[in-house]
Amino acid sequence: MSIQQAEDMINEAEKKAQGSKGLFSFLGGAPSYDEAADLYKNAANQFKLAKDWNRAAETLVLAGEMMGKYGSASDEAHHYEEAGNAFRRAERIHDAITWYEHAVKIYSSAGRFQAGGKILRTIAEMTEEDIDVKKEEALAYYKKAADMFEMDEYSKAPHSQCMLKVAELSAEVGKYEDAAKIFEKEGEKALHNSMLQFGAREHFLKAGIMWMCAGDPVTASIAVERYMSEDPRLATSREGELLQDMTQAFSNNDVDAFVDALHKYDSVTRLDAWKTDMLCKVKEIMAPSAENQANDVDLT
Repeated sequence: MSIQQAEDMINEAEKKAQGSKGLFSFLGGAPSYDEAADLYKNAANQFKLAKDWNRAAETLVLAGEMMGKYGSASDEAHHYEEAGNAFRRAERIHDAITWYEHAVKIYSSAGRFQAGGKILRTIAEMTEEDIDVKKEEALAYYKKAADMFEMDEYSKAPHSQCMLKVAELSAEVGKYEDAAKIFEKEGEKALHNSMLQFGAREHFLKAGIMWMCAGDPVTASIAVERYMSEDPRLATSREGELLQDMTQAFSNNDVDAFVDALHKYDSVTRLDAWKTDMLCKVKEIMAPSAENQANDVDLT
């Protein structure tokens, strides 16, 4: 089909939405919102084929409005979600978020918390990728997504995934204690799930790093001792060994021992970028200097 045919569909949809007027309006001339929605949806598909994402998005919004008038909230939300996807393809991020949020509101009102959570997670990922948006905004959307998933019995995994993102972003904006508590909670949850137990040590490792970032060696040491008692297998793991060596070096303000512990761990299991950045902050607390700033700190 051509763009002109899509335009013809839109014109026909407008007529269906208005219904017949005039002398013969009583002869079955009521608005047909569902038919109008189908026409708008089909027109939007043609715009998609033509890679005209702006027109596709705008037409999907109209389809959603028609289904709202028809009384089908589920279809209304679906069209708004699709409109958000199209606006995203058109790089109209603000409009994408607007219509995503319309969809979330409808889904949540209908008790479709998993669907709403997925959209909020998409918004969080979009805002996290946007260098012009503050990390606090992405953090807030991940928290909203987690809250939405928490209300769905079958969304425990995505809830935890979003909370871990909340923890990581909280750390990046300096909320170390908040991050530590989230990592601890996720670690404790993992211990009670036979399929996730192995992942608990990663959460406890991150929690310990957070307490060190907070600059409190006493709290960090006490926390690590607690992790060891909660998870006896942690003490004999590489993560547990790293935690104990790091906190001891941190308590003694022994930079060389701290770096040696990291080098030993990193030689077998590569430290990811997030941990490296956080550990740079810990080292800077131990040995502040004008020469050792942020990512310029050499941990090896």
